[in-house]
Amino acid sequence: IRKISKGLAVLELSVASENFGKIEQSVVGPHNSDGKYEIVSGDRGLRASMDLKKVINIVAIIVKDHVDKITVVKMHLQENNNRVNVNALENASAILRGVELCKELDSSSNDKKASVVLDIPTTVISKSRSICNAPEEIKSLSSEGIVQDTDTLYELTKAFNKNPGATAKLVNKIRTNDVPGNVR
Repeated sequence: IRKISKGLAVLELSVASENFGKIEQSVVGPHNSDGKYEIVSGDRGLRASMDLKKVINIVAIIVKDHVDKITVVKMHLQENNNRVNVNALENASAILRGVELCKELDSSSNDKKASVVLDIPTTVISKSRSICNAPEEIKSLSSEGIVQDTDTLYELTKAFNKNPGATAKLVNKIRTNDVPGNVR
């Protein structure tokens, strides 16, 4: 559902945990045929805690007998909401994968039904779809870390659909920080 961040983010979490301590909860599903458990949530914190040397780390692992796919999606979306610096495009993609999973599990499912199952507003699904279908120059604002505000990306996409030329010029001004005021 989301990209597993490796490297710097986990290192930063390790350093913070080592300096301040951490109680980390992880949820794992039933073990698979090779005897390994699937980490459903809390994988970043668990990986960070494995490198601690200075403090005793308390890791609470909750083992679920059965974790259905929808629960996994909801947990991953919640983790995205709790993470710092989540890429808006990545989060929008995760939401749409959750909607598609709802449709796979129930062919009569639509955005409204998926919003109930995933516990997110239909407007979030609609904006996520718009961002994921945006022109590359708008999506790259998120993937390059320039703009992470969902509403801003959504409005830029709408503007691009109405007036591509003017919006492309605005996107270039955003890239060069030549826009008066604040672009989220």
